Amino acid sequence: MEQANLENFKKLEELEELKKAVEKEISSPEAAPPKKEVLEKIIEEKYFPPKTEIENLKPVLTEIEKAKEQYKPLITELIEIAQEEGIEKAVNKARGFSKDNPYLLDAFHDELVDKYFYLLEES
Repeated sequence: MEQANLENFKKLEELEELKKAVEKEISSPEAAPPKKEVLEKIIEEKYFPPKTEIENLKPVLTEIEKAKEQYKPLITELIEIAQEEGIEKAVNKARGFSKDNPYLLDAFHDELVDKYFYLLEES
């Protein structure tokens, strides 16, 4: 995965919103989960379809890995869309493509969380 760069992000307010949401979650009095897990949960709940829509597509890890490799250029393009136009627009586009391969959505989700987590740690 190529490193994320803050200069590439046109939607910095979206990144700040995610950062605040993560900080709010980990500041709770309960034992806080790792930041990356919190970020993954926030992105999934806010932008990705509910599990009920995709629960019958429970992906096998190897299938997700295949999708990551097969769709690497598309996932890179979707990450750029998320950076420039927002996560919601990128997820909607990914959902359209994932009708042919449901693992694409999972692979995109994983890459998106990795990219945004890196940015949150750097900011």
